[in-house]
Amino acid sequence: MYYLRKKAKYFPLPLSYSTIECWFKTWVDNIEKQWRGSNYDMRSISPDHDVGQCIRGFKLLANIPWDRVDDVLIPVNVSKSFHWFLVVF
Repeated sequence: MYYLRKKAKYFPLPLSYSTIECWFKTWVDNIEKQWRGSNYDMRSISPDHDVGQCIRGFKLLANIPWDRVDDVLIPVNVSKSFHWFLVVF
């Protein structure tokens, strides 16, 4: 969120953003555990999973269609090295 606030403050662009709920993180964590438990087999993840529905635009928590999104910012914590980095799509 700090990055978004600074970007909105210093760049005179019309900028709007929204955040996701903690449910999405929980869904991603669960699907990762399922994927790792299946020895990294992508067929083990159903396209009807909540994460897949979000990606395809059927279950948007932030109420913004994907075609109107410029950047997706994902903070990632590498817990073993106590380091955070930001993934920008």
